[in-house]
Amino acid sequence: MLWAIWGCLWKSFYSRSVNILTIKDIIISFGKSVWFAWVIVIIGAHFGFQVKGGAEGVGKATTKAVVASIFAVIIFDAIFSLLYL
Repeated sequence: MLWAIWGCLWKSFYSRSVNILTIKDIIISFGKSVWFAWVIVIIGAHFGFQVKGGAEGVGKATTKAVVASIFAVIIFDAIFSLLYL
């Protein structure tokens, strides 16, 4: 499958990836994922605790939380990109 998409074998892809990646890249990636997870949790909890109106209110709050979370992740990802240029 990898050969069909990129024209390379799995072994060469793996060896090149290991040679290119550094510990700094891995730490930054894990740090960003933890940060994004906390942002999503905090936004979801914020909107979840403000629910009123039964099931309809839950649906509206869920939609607002998802939209706000996606927007926040995009903004924070852009900020991280500027910081780690």
